[in-house]
Amino acid sequence: MAYGLRTYDAAGNIMVDTSTRLTRVLGSTTVSSTGSVTVPEFATDGSPWYAVFVDQSTPYAEPEITFSGTTLSWNYGSASPRATVFIIYGTY
Repeated sequence: MAYGLRTYDAAGNIMVDTSTRLTRVLGSTTVSSTGSVTVPEFATDGSPWYAVFVDQSTPYAEPEITFSGTTLSWNYGSASPRATVFIIYGTY
């Protein structure tokens, strides 16, 4: 028998089952230039994910975001002007 938490909707459908995967937020950063952050948990805690939040009312370039091993990187390249973005990252 599996242990954990299950929540159901009114029709009896499983909405959350903690014996499968849920996201884990590991950190966040606000960036406006090319850079990276090392996140050791990327190697051991599942698959990495990120979400980017940017003010879409301004016509600024957003960074390209990539994962490589335990590193999350963002690169604006030669784009200008650059948007300041808020990145949340974690594993699932």
